[in-house]
Amino acid sequence: MKLAEDLRRSVLQVAIEGKLTGGSRESWRFVRLDEIGEIIGGGTPNTLQAEYWTHGRIAWITPADMGKLKSKYISHGARNITEKGLASSSARMMPKGSIIFSSRAPIGYIAIAENDLCTNQGCKSVRLYDGILSEYVYFALLAIRDDIKKMGSGTTFKEISGRVFSSVIIPLPSIEEQRRIVSRLDAILPLIAELESAENELAELERRFPGDMRDSLLQAAIEGRLTGSNTDNWRWVRLGEISLSIQYGYNAPAREKGSVKMVRISDIQNNNIQWDNVPYCEISEEEMQKYLLSKNDILFARTGSVGKSYLVGDLPEVAIYAGYLIRVRISDEVNPQYIKYFMESESYWKQIRKGTTKTVQPNCNGKKLSQIIIPLPPIDEQHKIAARLNELLPLCEVLEKIT
Repeated sequence: MKLAEDLRRSVLQVAIEGKLTGGSRESWRFVRLDEIGEIIGGGTPNTLQAEYWTHGRIAWITPADMGKLKSKYISHGARNITEKGLASSSARMMPKGSIIFSSRAPIGYIAIAENDLCTNQGCKSVRLYDGILSEYVYFALLAIRDDIKKMGSGTTFKEISGRVFSSVIIPLPSIEEQRRIVSRLDAILPLIAELESAENELAELERRFPGDMRDSLLQAAIEGRLTGSNTDNWRWVRLGEISLSIQYGYNAPAREKGSVKMVRISDIQNNNIQWDNVPYCEISEEEMQKYLLSKNDILFARTGSVGKSYLVGDLPEVAIYAGYLIRVRISDEVNPQYIKYFMESESYWKQIRKGTTKTVQPNCNGKKLSQIIIPLPPIDEQHKIAARLNELLPLCEVLEKIT
């Protein structure tokens, strides 16, 4: 559990135990909610009757509206109802200062009415009697919210009934002490909210760190910074210039049995071909030679996951590739592993996004793929960069598993 959440729970608990302000608890008493206010349910006008909703001016609150709150007050929801809508349903007007509690879907959102409003049946409200501070009751319910949730019943979904909600007990000090407690909590809880925001930012940074580190390593590699390379003798080339061939795959129905296995886009998961899932297809011996996969071929997804690539390793059996893939066969004078790593970098993806046709099914054809520009060092440096990335990138994968 996060530190901020623990701290918030502790501060609220200390507050309703009378320890936050150091005051005496001799005058405190324990009361049921129905002793300090009238418990009122909500309702929903017939949604098919436009006159109950169109141009409505009465704020109508649902649990979904309460789930979007950033403060303890609520003034309106996504929809309003009309006077006729209010009269037609079991919804009742709640005055400013009433406590609104979501009693189902989910249980436990709490708010104070900032103005007169009504709710749907997913809420229970407390119209407080005189001498009770709304903000204190709000904080008292917040402190015991988890206990209230456990009181829910139901098979389809849990709900707090009006009878059960009425019986919820809270500690009640004098009105002066209620004000002191609220004043202290209003000062402390925003600080805890700041801590929570910092915790969330840190958690997001931790979640993103492995991926960001991977991106940084790849970018540093193709800029010569990873190995301290002198880039004066690097050159910029198009993929088509260093490829022996850029060829579309074979279009045929997938079968459980056939002449040869046919790798599809969906068979490439986590940078590996899931060979057990690869189907077969029927193809003539003559055509098969044209589409055969070899070690160090690069497969490119031209539709669907456009730009996704895979470097073919050792093949457990003879296989070809399907029509929505393009096979790039790299020149023997270029390290295919270096090219594959380039095809994982942001520099590559920027070009792919720019060259992708925005249609119902986005795609990138072989001509556009051949125009991809690549920074190309001498072959010895390509080997060195590929070897260094082979050492470092697995560390990113380890980090991804533990963050």
